[in-house]
Amino acid sequence: MRPTLAFTILSVTFFLVAGLALADSGALLRKAAMNGDVSRVRALLDSGTDVNAQGEGGYTALSNAASNGHVSIVKLLIERGADLDQALFYSEDLDQWWRTKENVVSPGLQTAIRLLRKFRAEREEAKRQEQETARIQALEAQRSQQMKEMLKEMVAATSKGQPTTAVIALPAVSPQSGSFAAEKKSKPEIKTVDNYVAIFDFEVRDKDKDISRPLADKVIHEFSQSGKYEVIDRGNMNKILGEQKFQMSGCVAQECKVEAGQILGVGKIVNGSVGMVGKVYYLTLQLIDVKTGKVELSAEDECRCELEELLGSTTRLAKKLLGEKVEQPAAIVQKPATAAIAPPAAPAKETARDGRFIAYDNGTVSDTRTNLMWAAKDNGAGINWQDAKKYCENYRGGGYTDWRMPTLDELAGLYDTAKTYKSACGYDVHSTELIRLTCVAPWASETRGSVAAQFDLNGGGRYWFPPTTGPIYRALPVRSGK
Repeated sequence: MRPTLAFTILSVTFFLVAGLALADSGALLRKAAMNGDVSRVRALLDSGTDVNAQGEGGYTALSNAASNGHVSIVKLLIERGADLDQALFYSEDLDQWWRTKENVVSPGLQTAIRLLRKFRAEREEAKRQEQETARIQALEAQRSQQMKEMLKEMVAATSKGQPTTAVIALPAVSPQSGSFAAEKKSKPEIKTVDNYVAIFDFEVRDKDKDISRPLADKVIHEFSQSGKYEVIDRGNMNKILGEQKFQMSGCVAQECKVEAGQILGVGKIVNGSVGMVGKVYYLTLQLIDVKTGKVELSAEDECRCELEELLGSTTRLAKKLLGEKVEQPAAIVQKPATAAIAPPAAPAKETARDGRFIAYDNGTVSDTRTNLMWAAKDNGAGINWQDAKKYCENYRGGGYTDWRMPTLDELAGLYDTAKTYKSACGYDVHSTELIRLTCVAPWASETRGSVAAQFDLNGGGRYWFPPTTGPIYRALPVRSGK
């Protein structure tokens, strides 16, 4: 029975539509990976979308996720069998472009590249182990065959009444033989020691890069004198990290320095940063637990002073981390008189709670975990970095006058994939609804050369862009609560 024309057309149409659907699903997967949409990526993979589907230029979902620093999606795609080599090639190429053309280092991209390299190393290690197992099995087979030949010779000699002597050279079989054993021995297990601390050079956000090491030396001195910690010598630090081929250049993200601390085997690391706004230096010092990666203690200081006086400010910060009493000299002004904290006109009343967040009727939201106070809403429209900074510093919500622009880490602390609401610009915001954003990308205080930082509360990425006005950029004031 011959198929009808209608049946033939219907069959061809079905296969064309199916092919287009598969092609479209690959594009949707790459877009979801680029935007940091974990649930969408997982759903597409579960529906059968090819994890290595390529778009124009050879880009895949993994290369898109890695290039945008979406670490959780990178892990998911690798678990589902994504091609590591192709994604690593594109990510390293993009990283090199940012470094040479824009003099910018993307912490999210750096983290994703290290993750890709880690998985590739694990894959190569698994391949070596597989080859070693195959080698051992081949040697065992050779041993078995030689034993059979020896027995045959012995039986034949016995049947002829001849003495039975056989010498057989069997290869030694060891799972730790050859270069495989050498590599295993060259990777000793690293254990952390709680009272050992590594102190890294300060991250200098603006000019005067040469002050990074002298400031760190001040912290090293105070920690050494306290007797509370054993401080790792800088020379030994560089030697250990060099032996493990770990590059500290470009290592500015907290995750990267925690990884360095794990290699060094220390229990704690100290991370410092200094920046300048107008004529005021802003210093931050953090004590971070290497095992958990969490900030245990943090101290901040502002110094309207000459460059040389920063050393005294750094000493005070180190003493604060060590729990020692610090007296503020009159020469160092914490805040201008006009920026003194003024209490609200009336006690604020709680209006809502969302987990660790508490909203008040004076337009503020307190984060009980970080002890930060946030404005309950952003500025409401696209804004450039400089105007966003002014907006935050001039904000007077709740009657307070010490509002400022948040750091990248502080904005990242708001990101929560378990919480979602729709912003006025149409994008989903993954954060508490008590802080209402009209779009998804608040500016952060960090700058690098000609670019400034912003955090994407839709995809969870950290980005560096020219500080110009953009439709999704916003100003969200924050202050240290009490």
